[in-house]
Amino acid sequence: MSAHASHRLPPRPLPPRLTPVRRARRVLTLTLLMCALPVVISFLTTVSGPSNSSFTINAVEWLRDHGAAGFASSVESVYYSFNAPGTGGPALKRLRLYGHAVAAVHPPDVAPLLHPALPGEGVWTPTETWSGATPPVQITQFRTDPNYPQMVAGVAWIDPRRTSIVLYPGQLEPSVTLPRGPMEVPPSL
Repeated sequence: MSAHASHRLPPRPLPPRLTPVRRARRVLTLTLLMCALPVVISFLTTVSGPSNSSFTINAVEWLRDHGAAGFASSVESVYYSFNAPGTGGPALKRLRLYGHAVAAVHPPDVAPLLHPALPGEGVWTPTETWSGATPPVQITQFRTDPNYPQMVAGVAWIDPRRTSIVLYPGQLEPSVTLPRGPMEVPPSL
């Protein structure tokens, strides 16, 4: 026997054959992974895409858009039941909008729900001054709940005689592949 033949390693034994149950388990696992891949890609594309919202909000909205609206609402209900804002607290002394001009023509003021009313509460304020005494958009603020005296609602009124409604789809919403037209309000308007 030559010296070269003595260094030969014995052949490796073949791995044991998979039982039918283990083979079926592997096939099922690979199938599930392949089916989950488009879902994972869709989710990651949504939460990592351009947005003004946080990861959590994007994730919940993705769930809503993909058939899990009931689940998303249940999760939100549980979350808010544990993280509800505290009631009471010190009352506000003033509102941010107080002190601005009041337009000559405006809708009836909003009756305050909490008393005493803060200065300017429920009074309509123009959003701009360049359009004269009758601005097309006016806003007001008022407190809506005695249990949460620091919560303030903001409302906008748009003069229907001076405005028209036109839909300009955004860059991402609505998510359709139809011809979109302009994706912003034209500067001339």
